[in-house]
Amino acid sequence: MFFDYQSIFIIIFLQTPSQNILPDVQHYEEELRQLREDVAALTTQCAQLDEANRAWQQYHQTQLDSFREKLQSSLSIENSLSLDDIAQYLVAHLDQLRNEHQSLTQQLQASEKLNNDLRSGKRFRYSIYGSR
Repeated sequence: MFFDYQSIFIIIFLQTPSQNILPDVQHYEEELRQLREDVAALTTQCAQLDEANRAWQQYHQTQLDSFREKLQSSLSIENSLSLDDIAQYLVAHLDQLRNEHQSLTQQLQASEKLNNDLRSGKRFRYSIYGSR
């Protein structure tokens, strides 16, 4: 069975001795007024939080789209990737670049050594006369 506040007050009124009715009714009315104010304030606050949340989600999506667009010119990144997926992709790509850099550095060092040996005539003498 459902009772509204007025029904509750009537029931309380009928069950309360007459000398105590007025202070109790006033107390309940004040409590009801405070509860209504609290509900209104919370409803307003909830609406503000919803609006702020939507704004944040829109900002986050705009930033993600912008970030993805900037990377698209250098890397082929799928539009469906999340920010975490993009970060993992970038880490893997950087690891690959480091490995290529290390390999090229070793090749360059070997080429420089060979070039220096050729300039000094070491390789030529070794190949003709054997090692000394």
